[in-house]
Amino acid sequence: MSANQITSAFLQAADGLGFSFDPAFPVRLKDGSVIQSLGFVRHFGSELGTLLFSESQCPSSRERDELQGMGYFYSQLFESFHEFDEELFKETLNDWGFFGNEQERPSWYSGAS
Repeated sequence: MSANQITSAFLQAADGLGFSFDPAFPVRLKDGSVIQSLGFVRHFGSELGTLLFSESQCPSSRERDELQGMGYFYSQLFESFHEFDEELFKETLNDWGFFGNEQERPSWYSGAS
């Protein structure tokens, strides 16, 4: 599975489902190292949002703990996310939860997990 496929699928999902997504999103840790995620989904998963990683490039346990301490949610994505499937993406985003302003909440969002 290509990381580019996941990023492309999330770009398509963001366009089709109306949420904010930043591809290839870097995060600097306290020690100065940088973790490169596949992308960042704003306002889902936590107030900041969710960092996306492929199953083969997930950060270490220490790095994941630090990311969570910084306020990020993270998700390790598998092969099912290599192409946009509207129902799968809606289900996933509903599971993560929406934490943004009510005015920015997509109309399809139900919050059902």
